[in-house]
Amino acid sequence: MEELVWYCSYGSNLSLERFNLYLFGGASPLVDRVYPGCTDKTKPRNDISYEIPYELYFAKEADFWEGMAVAFINDKKSDVCKTYSRMYLITKKQFDEIVQQENNPFGNRNEFSIDIEELKKKGSLLLGSDDENRFYGKVLFVGMHESAPVVTFTSKWSMGDVPFKKPGERYLKTIIGGIREKRKMPKERLLEYFNKINGIKSYYSEKKLLKIIDEVILNEPIEMEVQGTGKINRHGEFFVQVSSNTFMNDIKPKYALIKRMDRLCEIQARVEYIEDQNGDKQIINLDQQLRCALAAEKGDKVLVYPINYSDKKYIKNRDSIYRKIVDRLFGIQFNMVRVRRASYNDMEINVCRLRSESFHIIGVEPGDVVVIESPYYRFRTHALEITDTIEKEFGERLEPANNVDLDSEKLLGTYRIENNKVDINPILMDYDARNSLKIRQCAPLRIRRSILFEIRKRLHYIATPIILTILATVASFPSLSDYTKVIMLTVGALFVILLTFVNIKMKV
Repeated sequence: MEELVWYCSYGSNLSLERFNLYLFGGASPLVDRVYPGCTDKTKPRNDISYEIPYELYFAKEADFWEGMAVAFINDKKSDVCKTYSRMYLITKKQFDEIVQQENNPFGNRNEFSIDIEELKKKGSLLLGSDDENRFYGKVLFVGMHESAPVVTFTSKWSMGDVPFKKPGERYLKTIIGGIREKRKMPKERLLEYFNKINGIKSYYSEKKLLKIIDEVILNEPIEMEVQGTGKINRHGEFFVQVSSNTFMNDIKPKYALIKRMDRLCEIQARVEYIEDQNGDKQIINLDQQLRCALAAEKGDKVLVYPINYSDKKYIKNRDSIYRKIVDRLFGIQFNMVRVRRASYNDMEINVCRLRSESFHIIGVEPGDVVVIESPYYRFRTHALEITDTIEKEFGERLEPANNVDLDSEKLLGTYRIENNKVDINPILMDYDARNSLKIRQCAPLRIRRSILFEIRKRLHYIATPIILTILATVASFPSLSDYTKVIMLTVGALFVILLTFVNIKMKV
């Protein structure tokens, strides 16, 4: 039986979404950093809010957190100070690898292991030599909870050995949001709590701190129940329907980010408001494809985040006049696909792989360019087909740690229609592409044809005969000198060769 520990987090890992990066790996939309994830990608058995008898403070500077301070706790217990934390019940090996990722990295993952029994006896353990670059170089034994040890990590120095510094607003919002995920603490209590913390007091005025807390609360997700089928629009944006009183403010957002309760999957969609048929009950309508994308059945709960136009974090897939004209004129179809595997970054560069059904839906052929969109980024890449042979070959060429197939039972739960498992079509892409999109394994993505590629693809066939005809006609004029005719024909031939080269280059 695997040894379990309670990992006690007090910084940005208070946010479940951020903590999931340490388990499942991937690029964070919050920071410019890629996390390898744990070898064992099992979700936490449990997570609870907790208060630990250690004083919280902010010090040092982290490049990926706006170059500003990050959170630590004093390595000595306090009789008066309590720090809000969140505990995740995970395996001891997962905790070892989380410590390693925090220290970016510490030693060889396969050799690195914390001796829990020794930690219990000593109360704390230093990790390796006294290295200034290792922020979280000391593991602490906090106590026992439900027969499992409570462990965390902090700096190797004591609180009085370093100057306090100011954390960035983004980092602070992540911590505040993480606290409120598990306990809906009123803003007055949050204000009182943070006003006493070294690194906050003397750097943030009460007015500024209150504004940050208000912004966090205003942008918090609303927990909603999936009720039925909403508006379906395969020619453009995905729609969800919510009751007209869902967002209790004057400006109702046109877009929202819908996430599973465990925050493992998310989709961006346009919001359509409908009259409330269920009183005060918060409901959301999702069509079958979106329910499959989130692996959510009717009656399941989802989180709905409003997207404001001022927030540059998300792609605004707005149904503009230009998009409407282009989409209708060229018959653009969108399809939802799920990331099933990220390969080595040198396996297939600038290529994704799709099932044949996806090619038929969006109207492309193998080798064509498709546009892939996540809520955070979009890019163009060539699409090839997934065959059984290719899928088997990929599985044989990848190491187990990098070959994590979608396990719907383990990661997403099983989405069922009439007792049959269903899911959206898969997409295979390289490791760098997945991280560029800032999504992790199992994430749903939106794909469509690239109109620019379609035009370039056909330019060669249209332009070549036209150019040659025009040149031949012009060259037949007797008034032109032989020298001029040779120059014109040479330039025309070079232009045709250039078009041919462009056409060849577009092929994979």
